[in-house]
Amino acid sequence: MELKSYTSEEGEAFRKALPCVNFVTPHVLGYYSIKNGIAEIAEGILFNNSLYRITVVKNDKHIKTLSKCVNTLEEVEEYLKSFK
Repeated sequence: MELKSYTSEEGEAFRKALPCVNFVTPHVLGYYSIKNGIAEIAEGILFNNSLYRITVVKNDKHIKTLSKCVNTLEEVEEYLKSFK
């Protein structure tokens, strides 16, 4: 899984569509291009456990039904494969 940086075109486009920061998963790991959109991958700690957030923006809109949280980076990779 190759993530684009915070300052990449994908990062800027994502933040333009969804400018807020999630306080549970504040550490942005990067951005992943998907068909007609971008997924932001972020990490945080909840109840002493790592939590990874995948937030999906398509056509400049946050798609809540495609966004989710998982417990491992392996789960992040598997989920991102579903967008291919």
